Amino acid sequence: MAPQHFIIVSFPWQGHINPARALAERLVRAMPDAHVTLSAAVSAHRLMFPSLESPDEEVHDGAISYIPYSDGYDRGFDLFAGDEDDARRYSKAFGRETFSAVLDRLAARGRPVTCVVYAMLMWWAAEVARERGLPRALYWNQPATMLAVYYHYLHRYERIVTEHAAEPRFTLSMPGLPTMAIRELPSFFTNLTDGRLVAAFGNLRRTFEQLDLDVDISTGGRKPMVLVNTVEALELGALASVPELDMLPIGPAVLSLFADGTRNGTNAVVGDLFEHDEKGYMGWLDTKPARSVVYVSFGSMSAVSKRQKEEMLRGLAASGRSYLWVVRKDDKENDDGGYEERSMVVEWCDQWSDQDTNARLVVEWGIGVRAAIDADRFLDAEELTSCVEMVMGDTKEGAAIRSSSIKWKAKVQEAITDGGSSELNLMTFQENFANDA
Repeated sequence: MAPQHFIIVSFPWQGHINPARALAERLVRAMPDAHVTLSAAVSAHRLMFPSLESPDEEVHDGAISYIPYSDGYDRGFDLFAGDEDDARRYSKAFGRETFSAVLDRLAARGRPVTCVVYAMLMWWAAEVARERGLPRALYWNQPATMLAVYYHYLHRYERIVTEHAAEPRFTLSMPGLPTMAIRELPSFFTNLTDGRLVAAFGNLRRTFEQLDLDVDISTGGRKPMVLVNTVEALELGALASVPELDMLPIGPAVLSLFADGTRNGTNAVVGDLFEHDEKGYMGWLDTKPARSVVYVSFGSMSAVSKRQKEEMLRGLAASGRSYLWVVRKDDKENDDGGYEERSMVVEWCDQWSDQDTNARLVVEWGIGVRAAIDADRFLDAEELTSCVEMVMGDTKEGAAIRSSSIKWKAKVQEAITDGGSSELNLMTFQENFANDA
């Protein structure tokens, strides 16, 4: 029997590629005889491997290979730099044909793909896999709650959410999920005027349409499989809330937990899409007492207005605490500085991106607080200072948050140990699904 060959198809953003790389690492560790290929757009591939003679050249890192598809924007695409028409053109330019050519190239090289794992937004990869009769699974790199919210919205709740989009405190109950306010749902649902977001959301819709197609053709009790970046203990309700899908929690998809150099590969060969800041922030952090530094980041996409930066600086100053603030190069317009001596400002370091529903989960799990914002989504200095003190100060609330964080950290670590729930679910995927090939 030929060895298994998984191909993971990722959207070309850092927050998507890191979880894809983490999954690739785990697959080759769990199945030493298998081969794993990670495919991202040429624009990301050339940043990950800047010394390549050809931007679409395949790169080998032990049992993991990297080979790109072209989405028609090989120099990259910034969703928020253009207008609605640009976003719509990008959505239509996705690499269905070039991905199909990638599969042909791999087969011609004696490594035919036996299973396609397509990340969210990569709906066309599922389409190609279905046409070729290849087993496939969706890789959802957000919490299970997010997947359930999108699924129920698209299958039954779109109308009611749209009708109440301007009422942030309006609540609704979706199957298997706690009651949620409109403001706790993805902004895709309520920001109906920004054509760029509408176009981007179209690719999420198509992702779920692919799942629906697989639901319709599933036989023998088999359901479309979704690998979810979560831990069973964290989201039992959400994982069971979509009975049409077989959701397997295999998280956390944190690359540093798995890329430790213990397998037979180079690992260091793969770069990030953003250049790491060379200010030595890790050394700076080591000079600070444990649990004393505030981390501030708006992720790899969001930009922050000058007014909001100034207000947050005022709030952080009032807190009296050291802080590490990530400000991307492309978010430095109108940045007049004003950062304090006890702070460090860097252009990029590893980070998570947060959204409204994630903020709800942070509160639900008891590991943080959600700041109150005004109707324009503006956070004032006093509210920021209050939240920082509540989490980090010598308060009853802060002690409870820290205790809860320690508890959940232990459960997450347990999930990825031998015999842990995430490891067992990954074995289920490998043995009962991918072997269909």
